[in-house]
Amino acid sequence: MRTNNNNYLIYGLTTAQEKILAVAPKCTSPLSIVGSFYVVYKILSRDRSLDRVGLNIRNCYTDLLLGVCSADFISSIAYFLSTWPIPKDTVYSENIWGEAGNQLTCNIQGFMIQYGTLSSIMYTCSLSLHFLLRIRYKWSPSRLAAKTHPMMHFSCICIPLGSAILAWCKTLYNPTLNCCFMRSYPSMCGTADTDACIRGANAKWYMLSMYQVPVFVGLFFIIGAMMMIYFCLWRQDQQMSSFRAEDECRLSKQAFWLACQYVAAFCVAFVPISVITIAVNVFKNAMFEFALVYSILTPLQGFLNAIVYSNDLRNQLQHLCDRYRSLVATAVEELSRIENLKTWPFKFLKKSTVA
Repeated sequence: MRTNNNNYLIYGLTTAQEKILAVAPKCTSPLSIVGSFYVVYKILSRDRSLDRVGLNIRNCYTDLLLGVCSADFISSIAYFLSTWPIPKDTVYSENIWGEAGNQLTCNIQGFMIQYGTLSSIMYTCSLSLHFLLRIRYKWSPSRLAAKTHPMMHFSCICIPLGSAILAWCKTLYNPTLNCCFMRSYPSMCGTADTDACIRGANAKWYMLSMYQVPVFVGLFFIIGAMMMIYFCLWRQDQQMSSFRAEDECRLSKQAFWLACQYVAAFCVAFVPISVITIAVNVFKNAMFEFALVYSILTPLQGFLNAIVYSNDLRNQLQHLCDRYRSLVATAVEELSRIENLKTWPFKFLKKSTVA
C-alpha cells in the first residue's frame, strides 16, 4: 500500500487500485468515441446525400444530436487519456499510476473534459426542450429552426467554451485521481490549517458553479420536461382523441419514447456523478468504489446515444420502406384501373359486334 503524504487524494489506495482507476476509463471511452463518431458520420453523410439530390433539408432533431455526440466525442477522448496527461513531477507521484505528461497536457485534458461535458449536458437539455415544444406545444420544425435552435447552438457552444477558458486562466486544471480537472493544487490547500495553494485557489467553488450545479440543473430540467410530455400524452389518451388523427397520436408517442431513450443514456452517465458528489460531501472522502463507478460510467453516453440513434434510424428506414411499398402498391392499382378504363370501350364494341 502506498503512503498518501499530506492526505492528498484518496486515503490508503493500493497500487492495484490506482492501476484500476487509471485503466477503467480506457475500457469504456473507446466505445463512446466510436459510437459518437458513428452518429456524427451518419448525420453528416445523410445531409450530403440530400444536398446531392437538391434537397437542402435541415433536421432540428439531428442537428441537436450532432452537437451532443460531438461534445461526447471530445470528452471521451480526454477520458481515454486518463492519467497520461498528468504531470510527472507533482506531489501526487506516489498516488497516481501512469502519469506521463506536463502542465500543458494537463490543461488540455481538463479543457476538453469541461467543454465536452458541459456542452453535452446543455445539448441534452436542448434536445429535451425540442421534444417538449414539438409534442406538447405543437411547434412546427420551421418555427423551431427559426426561433429556438440558433440560440440553443450558441448557448451550448459559447457557455461551455467560456467556462473551459476561464478554468484554464484560473489555473484550475490540476491532477485528480485519474485525470486532470478542476481541483486545487495541492489538494486541501488554502484553509487555515494548510499552506496557500500553488494553483487553483478556490477551485471547489468554481467546480461547484461550473460543473456540479449544471449537472443537477440539467437532470431536473430533463426530468421535468419528460414529465410534462408524459402528462400531455396521458391527457390526450384520456380524452380518447376523437379530434386528433390516429397517426398524429402514434407519432407523438414515438417521439416521446425516443426522447426517453436519450434521457436514459444521459442519466446512466450523469446520475452517478450526482450521487458521488453528494456522497463525497457527506463522507468527506472519495471512496475507491465511487471513483471506479464514475470512471466506468461517465464516458459511456456517446456509446448509448449511438445505440438509440441506430435503433431510431432502423425504425425510420423501416417506416420509409413500408411507405414505399404502400405507394408502389397504390400506383400499380391505379395503373391497372386506368388500363381497364382504356380497354373498356374496345371490349364493349367487340361484344356488340359479336352480337
